[in-house]
Amino acid sequence: LMAPGIVGVRIKQIYHRLTPAFQTQKSPREQTSKFQNHQHEMMLSAARLVALRAATATAPRTTSAVIGRSMGTGIEDFKSKERVEEERYIRRVEHEAYLKRKAEEEAQKEAEDKSAEEEALKAEMDSAIGDLFSVLAETGDKISDLGIENVAKWKLGK
Repeated sequence: LMAPGIVGVRIKQIYHRLTPAFQTQKSPREQTSKFQNHQHEMMLSAARLVALRAATATAPRTTSAVIGRSMGTGIEDFKSKERVEEERYIRRVEHEAYLKRKAEEEAQKEAEDKSAEEEALKAEMDSAIGDLFSVLAETGDKISDLGIENVAKWKLGK
């Protein structure tokens, strides 16, 4: 059995082996003869035909078997590779969507936690500021709003 690439090489070898026998040196007088030129062309075409038939006698079975197997496995390999790539892409997209959802959920939880903490801190600050205003009202002293906030923070330890 011959591989497909060898068939072309084999045809060239047979052709070159047969053609020198038909190609002889001719005198200028012989070259002008139409009959001899025609005869020479017929011999060369016969050599080509013989070489082609000899090479293709075994080549169709060989090449079809080799090409059939390689094309079949190539297509199957391509389909399986395509399927694997498709699954990888789907998994990557799903993973990215999961990470995005998870980040949004965490951000929402943190916002809720911060808002609850902020509300608790604001409630503490309001009660501390209320206490300060009641003390200042009893004594009749006056402090700026910024001063009251600073005293409240100091009282809360912040």
